[in-house]
Amino acid sequence: MGGVYALDTEVTVLFSCTVPPFGKPIESCTDSNGQSASESFGSLNGTGKLDTSTAGEFTYSVTARADDGQEGTRSITYTVLKAEPTLTSQVRSSFVTVGEPIAGTATFTGGHSPGGSIGFTVYGPDDPTCGGPPAFESVPVPIAAEVGSPSFVPAEAGTYRLVATYSGDVDNQAVASDCGDAAAAVTVTARQVGSAGGQGSPPASPETSPPAGTPSPPAAPPKVNLTYSPDKPHSPDPRGGPRWTFRWAPGAPGTTSRCRLDRSRFTPCTSPQIYHGLQRGKHVFTVRSIASDGQESPPRTVHFIVGRRR
Repeated sequence: MGGVYALDTEVTVLFSCTVPPFGKPIESCTDSNGQSASESFGSLNGTGKLDTSTAGEFTYSVTARADDGQEGTRSITYTVLKAEPTLTSQVRSSFVTVGEPIAGTATFTGGHSPGGSIGFTVYGPDDPTCGGPPAFESVPVPIAAEVGSPSFVPAEAGTYRLVATYSGDVDNQAVASDCGDAAAAVTVTARQVGSAGGQGSPPASPETSPPAGTPSPPAAPPKVNLTYSPDKPHSPDPRGGPRWTFRWAPGAPGTTSRCRLDRSRFTPCTSPQIYHGLQRGKHVFTVRSIASDGQESPPRTVHFIVGRRR
């Protein structure tokens, strides 16, 4: 084997062709790049180079030709690795309200003559690992040192994350920006009646003594209680068996709730919320309260393990 190299690495190869006992004189000794050897101390010796200008697996060979036309060839196989570029994303504003757009830019550095495309994906609300269904996906555009994303208008409050993805090409690895990068996160707050803040403004602090007509404070986080019933008959399975029941306080009059299990999207729900037949392993239940004016509480989460008796 001839080894593994980075793109555009200069690799020198020494080669020689010798006449075996009672063999015919050598007429030529040439490598696969056309480099010929010269006679020295009774043999033909040459210096060649491996071609590392593009990524892939290649063969380098040397062929000796005798004056009677017979030929002999020796080869080595070597690998040229793809470049590993870096891609970062940054949002234009870290704070917006529901109905205002989320947008940003992607910056591509490193790489080797890139020729692929960059696309954008928005995850959220509240998907810190970017593992759930995306809230928005753009159409990829040709690579450039800096690419702007299309705008996405969120309809729900929460934290959203902008992730840029490079498709990769013949000489460059595919790469994505870091989901956990703080510069790529946007906090989206519910629109408040009478608020004067605009795009790019953090949520306004409540006044100590709000005048009449000011929206009520955000809903308080619900207190969640987890009940595990292994044997008693219950709905949805009257035969009994493991189920996980989540109960929480309803909150102030007019307050509603939204729940999700693991990485699914938040959906309207009521207490109690019952899950049955879950896969073994770790799970996360999340619930938040929604006040009558649309303001949302911070999410309350409960981590539990299916397969471990409570």
